[in-house]
Amino acid sequence: MNDSLRICVISSGPDEFATIHAACADSGHRPVAYFYGRSLRSDGPNLDDAGEMTASILNAVPRGMDLLLPGNIEGLALTLSLFHPASRS
Repeated sequence: MNDSLRICVISSGPDEFATIHAACADSGHRPVAYFYGRSLRSDGPNLDDAGEMTASILNAVPRGMDLLLPGNIEGLALTLSLFHPASRS
């Protein structure tokens, strides 16, 4: 039986993403999507460096992994549910 989980990673930058992604993979889990929160608050304005940060994150995301940029908490919740995180691989 395979005990690995499908993981959706939510973080605010490429360094955090890389650390979380490596920890998941090292533990035998499969990251399937990366969510970048462009704002510190739901429906808040984008951070000033959101464009540069998104470009650097694109370079950090492994091939085959989805990168999502939800605009609000409702969009995040809906999209997360579609990935079925925590289900067994």
